[in-house]
Amino acid sequence: MRAALNDKENPDLASNLRLRMAEVAEPRQLSALLLADLGDQLRLVKRPDDAIRHYRTILTWYPRSLLKDRAYAGLGLIALTQGESKQALDYFALFEKESFQSPLLAQVLRAKADLYLAQGKKDEAIRELERILEVKSAKGRPWVEALYQIGEIRMGQKDPKRAIPYFQRIYVLYARWSDMVAKAYWQSGQAFEQLGMTQEALNTYKEFTGQPHLQETAEFSKALDRLKKRGTHESLPDHSFPADAAPAHPAGRPGGPEQRSGHAGRDPRHGR
Repeated sequence: MRAALNDKENPDLASNLRLRMAEVAEPRQLSALLLADLGDQLRLVKRPDDAIRHYRTILTWYPRSLLKDRAYAGLGLIALTQGESKQALDYFALFEKESFQSPLLAQVLRAKADLYLAQGKKDEAIRELERILEVKSAKGRPWVEALYQIGEIRMGQKDPKRAIPYFQRIYVLYARWSDMVAKAYWQSGQAFEQLGMTQEALNTYKEFTGQPHLQETAEFSKALDRLKKRGTHESLPDHSFPADAAPAHPAGRPGGPEQRSGHAGRDPRHGR
């Protein structure tokens, strides 16, 4: 209980309390909630054998517990770190079968996607990343990262045309995450260049560099360089904005690159 109360105010203390409890209490003596908490903590501090004991105790002694999701997810994540790919996928399959509505679903799908990528199975990885976009509880940064990774995979498959909508969706709809917005703008411009669509690429870079709140990102200076090499630096916007200037939002601006390519605000999976 004390550990849970300290999770936000003093996470280091919470971690130490849990580890001390794991040293003195036998797993069978603990509730399903404590077993899940201690299992997660032990996994995070790289004590997999101890974590496995706690997770398996949940499955053995609390088979109807709603916390089975944490046990299956934790066992799968440990199997991944130990190079046991098949065992990891088996645990993840049990996780989805027993607790599909779990808040850990996006994390498990991400782990599966990373596993498939490591195996060179890019289409399977994209399938799992697409599924993250269906998980409402993961809306926000997990969605943005999934969109970006799908775009990256498509670029790696030499398919920039299919990558562009994923990158565009980030900077049209998710301006809150400036680091990912900058990466998405840059990659979108690169994709247009690979397609030989020079004007669309320049338009993308211009829109990107017209947003002063993105100036500190590494991609911003690269976009400026691309514009200068194309001889368009004389038309670049003035970036000497006041410090409190409100950042421009790219979505819905007439003539923006997302409109010219016909993907503004559309779901790249379903064409919405």
